[in-house]
Amino acid sequence: MQNTQRGSNRFAATALGLGLAALVAGSGPAIAQDISDSHLAAARATVNASEATTRFDIILPQVLQDVKTRFISNRPDLENEITEVANEEAIAIASRRADLEREVATIFARVFSEAELQELEAFYSTEVGKKLLAETDVIGRQILAASRVWANGIARDLEVNVARKLDEQFGATVEPAEEAAPADGAEATPTQ
Repeated sequence: MQNTQRGSNRFAATALGLGLAALVAGSGPAIAQDISDSHLAAARATVNASEATTRFDIILPQVLQDVKTRFISNRPDLENEITEVANEEAIAIASRRADLEREVATIFARVFSEAELQELEAFYSTEVGKKLLAETDVIGRQILAASRVWANGIARDLEVNVARKLDEQFGATVEPAEEAAPADGAEATPTQ
């Protein structure tokens, strides 16, 4: 569980993976044909070293649990049978994880040259690369917290400065309206 949790929020790997996917969306299978075996091997090594797909380890167990829950809710009298069949089918379908690994490696290979992939793989194999992977969750949380503090500070200072200038230049005492509370207790996030 600790390894899954550690890998579940990999800030850098997630950002890299999502960014790469966005960059190559629509580039199609024709590009994949141009990728040499050695280039794809370098991409797979980088994917492994960067643990870029580790966060997806939880998908099959979550889907399995969801499927079992949905079937059992309709037929609770068959809970044992449903559980047995669903577990067997999950094991049978687990080999499709290789499809995801292959697709992610192809995405990396489309974006990075073989030499760049070798450099990335070498970096993630170093102690500092391993430390980056191990500390990425903590770094991501701290960056998010720091950005919130910063955003709150500049919002406060901007409001004070605008109110002061309006008073100085126009003799108008103006207070900003209260922000609407986020729906469903969601946390407000700064806009760009």
